[in-house]
Amino acid sequence: MKYQIAHTFDPKSGRHTVNGFHSVLHCHHYTVLTTQLAFDAKHFAGEKLLLETAENTFFNVLGDYFAKNNITNTTDMLSIAEDYWRTIGMGIIKFTNKGALTAEMDYSHIDEGWLKKCGGSDRPVNLFSAGLVSAVAALINNKTTGSFSVNETKSLAMGDDVSAFEVLANPQAQKISPIKKITHNTPETTLSLSLPTHVDRLKVIAELSKIKVTGNEQGMIPLFGVYLQQLPIDFWNTFAQRLITSVSPDMIETAEYLLRNCAHECGYHTGYGIITSTLWNEIIKPMIKDVPADILHGALAVFAAWGWALCEITELKPNEKMIVRAYNYYESDVQATRPAAYMIQGVSAAFMDLAYGGKYDVTGKTGMKTFECRQTKGIEIGDPYGEFVVTRCRRG
Repeated sequence: MKYQIAHTFDPKSGRHTVNGFHSVLHCHHYTVLTTQLAFDAKHFAGEKLLLETAENTFFNVLGDYFAKNNITNTTDMLSIAEDYWRTIGMGIIKFTNKGALTAEMDYSHIDEGWLKKCGGSDRPVNLFSAGLVSAVAALINNKTTGSFSVNETKSLAMGDDVSAFEVLANPQAQKISPIKKITHNTPETTLSLSLPTHVDRLKVIAELSKIKVTGNEQGMIPLFGVYLQQLPIDFWNTFAQRLITSVSPDMIETAEYLLRNCAHECGYHTGYGIITSTLWNEIIKPMIKDVPADILHGALAVFAAWGWALCEITELKPNEKMIVRAYNYYESDVQATRPAAYMIQGVSAAFMDLAYGGKYDVTGKTGMKTFECRQTKGIEIGDPYGEFVVTRCRRG
């Protein structure tokens, strides 16, 4: 049985919806960096937080699909879970349910991304798929989240022929508590404060939204020079909020830096992939007259088409400063006490790196982090929009 995807994109809100869940396009740089953050954040229990967030997210998404479509047969549930994973670009997973549930992956967004970015790993890295496996184990056994743990016994990133997962019952099962989601009533946005540009942003968004973004025969979405996936925004927001709320007050800024750093590196490398891609050359490059200002406007239009935010540049001082205003961005779907749009913060700075930081450096050692971003307003803290001020880094 196949997973039937119902995907829509609303250009007025800038939101992708997949079978009732708001979703967002992200690249392998971001998933790999988020995984690395989880491994490195030992004092924050990052690995546990990422696994739990993945399990909770996929338990909710698949559980909702099964309920709405009256899917109760275990074989059908496993088949749909496999096809869901392929469809959203996370790879090819195959479940076996003979006494105990196991799973294998011939292709994996996380592993392939890790190999492409890092060359390999000395440990299993597929926390996202482990979260899916534990969620599926809970659903087919009519259990709650937290009922099972998953071990990754083989790893493509380590050089094995597959990534393999075994499921173990958790004798001290405790349901994973979700982060409360907030729905903000954001008015329709006209992007009326933008600086003049030759880029027809609405046309760019409309053209890109026509592209069918779904996994190929390997369950991968190669586009813009990266591997894409379309995960629910609940995953990204919940992981960020769990990380921030799990640390002591004196460590909050460190946790925020780690999240912002993931976005910055992602924005730098993926941004370069975007502006050098065939799609860019076909759709956006013919509009570019003023370099690099038009390139920045075009990149932010892609930003909107991916479902990150409806945003506009309200001030630009070449080589010095950019102010971005964002509406209805997906990171605003939380209630926070501090500005929490880490993705926009990091990517806005990265786009200025690409525009004014010098020649692109694949290692990120010279061209990246020549600019930094400070979020001065946020919907998540009660403001009507988000504001992001990007300035050149002060050295020394």
